Amino acid sequence: MAIEGRTFQEVFEEVQNRARANLPDQVVHVAALKLTPSGEIDHDGRRFRMTEWARKQLGAFLGLSRWGKWFQTTSADERADEITRRLSRIPGKLKIRATRATDGNVDGTIRAVLAERFTPIDDVKILGAMDKLLGRALDSFRFQRVDVTASTTHYSAIQLDARNIEKGDIVPGWHMRNSEVGASAFTIDEYWMTLVCKNGKVLADCTPADG
Repeated sequence: MAIEGRTFQEVFEEVQNRARANLPDQVVHVAALKLTPSGEIDHDGRRFRMTEWARKQLGAFLGLSRWGKWFQTTSADERADEITRRLSRIPGKLKIRATRATDGNVDGTIRAVLAERFTPIDDVKILGAMDKLLGRALDSFRFQRVDVTASTTHYSAIQLDARNIEKGDIVPGWHMRNSEVGASAFTIDEYWMTLVCKNGKVLADCTPADG
């Protein structure tokens, strides 16, 4: 059973590069935030785009669970005025997580709008701890899945060495789910995979390995 995929170090380097693109978290006064007619958040003269996830979080915070439907019949100026007015009336602070801008039109992209005391766990910290604690033991795994979305990340890896049982070869693996933006809790699950066709397709197998 030939196992292919990316090494831990390849995936870890990608995660580190992604982390370097992030700006330091900012705790800001809610009343200091403004929405521009073009849809960016303005804070002290700096403008930030929002991901769809961040916009959903801000809408929920303001009591607008369906942002698009609420503003579908309003102009861009009316939408900006309404959001800015609501923000100006709210005391307290929010934690803003953002990435650096990839162009000169804005100062960055907001990826999360969180409660002031929310403490996220970044992928780079998790994989960094794995690298430090497990070291070369991770060389025996290959990543079959690395999915990065605006709200969650998923990593699935299986071991190179297959275990032979009565029904065929199976391999141990693990799946990690995380969110740096408050969409879900961190989870990591162990499982077994089995080859189901010669093209390399694998499926989860609940049968424990013998020995």
